[in-house]
Amino acid sequence: MPIRAMPPLLPCLTLHLDRTKSTNVEDKAYAVLIGRPVEALKQWIREAKIEAGPIFRRIDQYGLRSDYLTEAANRGIPLQEALQQSVHKSVAQAASYYNNAERKSRRAARLVI
Repeated sequence: MPIRAMPPLLPCLTLHLDRTKSTNVEDKAYAVLIGRPVEALKQWIREAKIEAGPIFRRIDQYGLRSDYLTEAANRGIPLQEALQQSVHKSVAQAASYYNNAERKSRRAARLVI
């Protein structure tokens, strides 16, 4: 029986989220990155010259998290899967980002009266 080579392992990181809009330090919230996002994060840390402290600095309510959910919706990632990464506690709030992103791909958006 021939020996098959194992596929290369993808880099993986778990990020501890101290506190977010909807969590506290005690909530032990985290995000998992696998593959290309790990390499992008490492590049960000190098280029930003971050040696200690938070990787990402304070972002207001119109910044990173809504963009993440909007991008997840645009790429067809199921809402429940995206919620595990975004750490939103309200499904309704997260779904609103999905609804806005999905409007662009619906037939009604192309309707001309």
